Amino acid sequence: MRRTERFTDLRQDLAATVRTLRRQPGYAAAVVLTLALGIGATTAMFSLIRSVLLAPLPYRAPAELVALSQFMPSSPTTGSGAMSPPNYLDIRPSTPALVETGAYADNEATMTGMGAPTRLTIPSMTPSLFATLGIPAALGRTFSEGEGDPGQPNIVILSHQLWVRRFGQDAGVIGRSVRLDGEPFTIVGVMPAGFVFPIGGADAWIPMGWNAGVASQRGAQYLGVIGRIRPGQTGAQLEAQLTSLAGRLATAYPDQRDYMGFRPESFQAQTVGNTRTPLLLLGAAAVLLILIAGANVTNLLLARLNARSTELAVRASLGAGRHRLIRQILTETVCLGVLGGVVGAGLAMAGLVAFLQLWPGTLPRQETVSLGVSIPVVALGLSIVVGFLIGLPPARQAARGELAGRLRAGKQSQGEADLRLRRGLVATELGLASVLLTGAVLLVNTIGHLRRVDPGFKVEHVLSFRTQLPAAAYPTGEAVGQFYNDLIDRISAIPGVESAAAVMMLPLSSNAFGGTFTSAIPTEAGEESDRRGQVRVVTANYFKVMGIPIRQGRSFEAGDRRGAPPVLVASEGFSKRFWPTTGAVGKVVTFGVRPGPERPEGTIIGLVGDVRSAGLHRDPVRMVYAVMPQVTSSEMSFVVKTGLPAGTLMP
Repeated sequence: MRRTERFTDLRQDLAATVRTLRRQPGYAAAVVLTLALGIGATTAMFSLIRSVLLAPLPYRAPAELVALSQFMPSSPTTGSGAMSPPNYLDIRPSTPALVETGAYADNEATMTGMGAPTRLTIPSMTPSLFATLGIPAALGRTFSEGEGDPGQPNIVILSHQLWVRRFGQDAGVIGRSVRLDGEPFTIVGVMPAGFVFPIGGADAWIPMGWNAGVASQRGAQYLGVIGRIRPGQTGAQLEAQLTSLAGRLATAYPDQRDYMGFRPESFQAQTVGNTRTPLLLLGAAAVLLILIAGANVTNLLLARLNARSTELAVRASLGAGRHRLIRQILTETVCLGVLGGVVGAGLAMAGLVAFLQLWPGTLPRQETVSLGVSIPVVALGLSIVVGFLIGLPPARQAARGELAGRLRAGKQSQGEADLRLRRGLVATELGLASVLLTGAVLLVNTIGHLRRVDPGFKVEHVLSFRTQLPAAAYPTGEAVGQFYNDLIDRISAIPGVESAAAVMMLPLSSNAFGGTFTSAIPTEAGEESDRRGQVRVVTANYFKVMGIPIRQGRSFEAGDRRGAPPVLVASEGFSKRFWPTTGAVGKVVTFGVRPGPERPEGTIIGLVGDVRSAGLHRDPVRMVYAVMPQVTSSEMSFVVKTGLPAGTLMP
């Protein structure tokens, strides 16, 4: 009987709620939309934070994984990141706190012979990396030690997505051959669904090996390194071993000592990177928004309760007890909260879809962000909690026992306690809104400051695209240089194109390529200084297209062709760092790294303005430019200056 009575009372409360809301649709819509904004924003941010920051990485014992980075001990926040192959090879036997290590590097290739040519992200990796992550292949096998070394057969492992997309989930794919950049590769394995490589969006993987030249270049920092801490060892022990190794290497290689610092970091923290703080700030802003929405709705409910005092007093006079009145009010607020949650769930899904489409690939672990059932469940749970909390103040007022007195007085009124509560809610709402507004103003100010930063180049009416030539089809520097020069001539002939050029890596592309150099003329910074710079291969017209000013000497010219005396152009920062009084013009430098078949070396013939290649918030890097075709690179990014809209430019 008691259960039946409770069900009957609940049904009556719901019916009364529906009648009340139907009589005042404007009020109901205002409350529902206000709650929907707060619930939607909070739900969306909860989904992002849970997927990106809180969910464990999809590897065996992910808490044991650490990322190892190289940095400058004198400036720990400068130069932190990629490691050179020799340093990685020294770390492996010198850190007993690590049971396994592996390294990887960015790489792309064009797959042909399987329908239309497709550009793929195919990182190269040491054979030990899959074992370090603790993930076996779903089909076939992973790499074996020594594969990838010079002279070994070409092999490749497919991602589950590529296997489904291009091979139709054919279980007999193992042993088949595909062509990557024109060369045959044998498929030896397929990774399981859901496996996410440290480089997001990888389509396949090839093994990484070493030759004598690469293994001796300590200034060529391009490896990402992952290790697994041995059971029983601690992060402090690992850090001590890395510090000891860095000291020994700094003594053995004094010209590299400025960069001889090694740092272990939680692999999950490194994967998230700089995204943690912005996500937490956005999450805090969403919480403030839902608090503001809750305070606003609570004030509306209190004002409406005062207007309904006669109705509630009549109910009390007819026998409705305090508990029944409280239950009625809470039923109404929870129903409003649930309706707000339904709309908020839709807003959360739409907002996440828009974010992922507008900024694809900018969010770490983006593939783990779920748009499934978790969003409605979170929104429903949040809406019930919010509906209950916003209903407590008006329910408390209804339970104070003043309703019958208000009815006898024949007027609607509110006591001093009601006024104090509403004034407090307004003050709270204003305070939270002020905090949110202050954060928004600071964000806009930061964005405005970054927009005012001079990057060192101009991008107005400049379009860009990237291409890479297969080594099998273009095996020599002459062939690569001829292809790119011919392509620039063809692009320049397109109506509407003012000029065109190419560069090995675009500024602000998050890519870097550089190393140490030697010079017959001692640098003014000292022979044991950090003789390091970034290297870019460009075509002769690059500085003109990008609006990079010539500060001293001359730029590249048509006569700087293959077979002519090798020449280089340096940035002002490079010159000021190594020859602050005499200048770098006229100095002959030789870099140890090789972007292609040739080594960047020659006489510096001019200085150009500094470019912020690492980011608008970072200082310009020391840069040296080599000219195509004296030095070639199979991968180039084109910049095309035109006064026409992008849609009217035809290839």
